[in-house]
Amino acid sequence: MAPHVPFLTRRFDLAFQLASGLHHQQVRKGSNVPYIAHLMAVCALVLDTRGDEDQAIAALLHDAVEDQGGLSTLDTIRRLFGERVAEIVKACSDSTSSNPNEKPPWRQRKEAYLQHLTTATPDALLVSAADKLHNARTILADYRAVGEQLWSRFKANKQDQLWYYRSLVAVLQSAGAPTVLVNELGKVVSELLQLAESASRTTVQSRWIGIDFSGDCRMWSSGCGISNVWVAEALESRTGLRLESLRRVQQLDGNGHPFDRLVGLLSRRDFNAAGIDAPFSVPAEFLPAGGHRALLGLVETINRQETNPFPSGQAFKDAVTNGHTLQSPKPYRKTEEYWKNKGVNVRSTLWVEPRGGSAMTSACLALLGRSGCNLWPWVESGPGLLVEAFPAAQLKTWKLPFQKYSGNDSVALNNRKAIVAALSKRIDLNGHESALLSSADALDSVLCAFAGLAVTKCSVHNDGLSRDDEGAIAVHI
Repeated sequence: MAPHVPFLTRRFDLAFQLASGLHHQQVRKGSNVPYIAHLMAVCALVLDTRGDEDQAIAALLHDAVEDQGGLSTLDTIRRLFGERVAEIVKACSDSTSSNPNEKPPWRQRKEAYLQHLTTATPDALLVSAADKLHNARTILADYRAVGEQLWSRFKANKQDQLWYYRSLVAVLQSAGAPTVLVNELGKVVSELLQLAESASRTTVQSRWIGIDFSGDCRMWSSGCGISNVWVAEALESRTGLRLESLRRVQQLDGNGHPFDRLVGLLSRRDFNAAGIDAPFSVPAEFLPAGGHRALLGLVETINRQETNPFPSGQAFKDAVTNGHTLQSPKPYRKTEEYWKNKGVNVRSTLWVEPRGGSAMTSACLALLGRSGCNLWPWVESGPGLLVEAFPAAQLKTWKLPFQKYSGNDSVALNNRKAIVAALSKRIDLNGHESALLSSADALDSVLCAFAGLAVTKCSVHNDGLSRDDEGAIAVHI
């Protein structure tokens, strides 16, 4: 009878001792639980998924480089356990610096890690999925126990954490990580998002936001004094709807990049709905497997310039079309075809030439993914709902001038006057008339708020179209 050959050898014992020694002074965030408990749990998940000894060893050491010594620790792991284990550990690290102060900002590290996962090896995907599943389970359990104070223990805020885990599910799934781990991670993250949404409901007031959007990175820069990105906020009182604030995105509270400030404003979900003048999806034939959620994950993986908050229109088009030739240079979604047939000028989400919508779609999808908010029509109610708006379609429906109201010629000025006069009968403009008469973009942001109002009040124009992963434009009747 052949002697029994143990599956785990003394290499595994040595790895456990090394992991315990490296992390012996470390505990899990917000608790007194020794950090080795997390490493053991990740290792157990790897073994339960039929991982081999190298993968199990890497699971025990997956945080060693990131938390305990950087590249010198990686060299030790390579010397003791070989190249395969070292490469798995390196692939599971979002930083190899031994000095915490030299690490890139949290958001930058996570975006780079998500991008890295798209081309990671099966070894790395197994360990990473096990790591993120145990982290998500721990966060969910602690959220149930302590509520909102949970988020104070992390470097990133609540919505950034939720964005990260939503993105992980999409990216790990598309990259081919083990299905059993990804499916379980999806369930845990889904429950986490539901709890977060439930907590947000207690703070919602009768408030709607309208955002006139742009795919031009220059319009989002902090120093841009002529930005065409406007944010309107409307409140409902006993006397009716009132325009509470109207400002360019650069005037939002905070010190970060204006795009990040807008993400922060939306991620608080302390409003009923926000209408955004930009496409929420692409034509059905260009959606990746997994539908709209996978599209949001795809946008997170597209390379972009470090100073830009979202991928360029060309990079977005290339990623979405994936090398396929377009049968039409300007493909439209059904909701866009509907308004196009009514005589409204519509931009194609995959057109990158002048007056194209590709850059704007890229920017909007980046915003949607990072905000962590629910999206209409996939979700029909709840606080912090984001809604696709289209000011020209809104004006068309209200039988107001829907063309030639931008600019300073007499026709544009007269058209804006007519629009503002009609708008003042629906909402108290609260002293903002001058800004609305001066800027079509400011005017559009107020019109966008009515898209959110339409969804909340069940007063959406009936276009007769089915609701699918192409999304839909909301217009107030």
